[in-house]
Amino acid sequence: KLPNLSGTTHWNLGLFRARLGDDIYGVATSNSTGFFQNIGATRREGVEASFKYQSERWSAYATYSWGMATFESPLLLSSENNPFADANGNIHVVPGDRLPGIPQHQLKAGVDFRIVPKVVVGAVVSYYSSQFLRGDEANLAPTIPGHAVVNLHGSYAPTKLVELFANVQNVFDARYA
Repeated sequence: KLPNLSGTTHWNLGLFRARLGDDIYGVATSNSTGFFQNIGATRREGVEASFKYQSERWSAYATYSWGMATFESPLLLSSENNPFADANGNIHVVPGDRLPGIPQHQLKAGVDFRIVPKVVVGAVVSYYSSQFLRGDEANLAPTIPGHAVVNLHGSYAPTKLVELFANVQNVFDARYA
C-alpha cells in the first residue's frame, strides 16, 4: 500500500547570465595568503531548478544548477606553485578559461521524516562536479574529480521554546580535494 502523498509541491526554474566588466578577483599567492586584483571581464551564466514536496510527516527537495563561470579578458597572473607557470612564475589566462573552484554541476537532495510530532530525522546528499583548483586560472592542469557527501540530521523539540538537534557530517567519509 502506498503512503498518503497528499501534500504540496513547489518548483522553480531560473536562468541567469551576468557579465562583470571590471571584476575584482582574489589572487592566491600561497595556500593561505593572497591579494585582490582588478582582472577585467568575467561572465557567469547558467540554469537553476528546484522541487520541493511537503506533507504533514514528509518533506523532500532537490535542487540542481548548471553554471559556467569564465574569464572574458586576457590576464597574466602570478602562480609560482603552478607546474605549468612560465619562467617568471606566471600563467596566461585567455578568454573562455573557467574560474577555478566553481563546479559546473551541483545537485542537492534531501528528505525529512517526522516520526512523531516532536521528532524529525533526515538526510541530505550533495554532489559537486569536477572543477579547477585555485592557482590554475589558465586551466592547464586536470580538474579535480567531482564528489558527493551524505549528511544525516535529527531534532527533538520537547517544547515550543526548546529544540535539541544532532548532525552527522560526511557519513561515508568521502575523500575529496
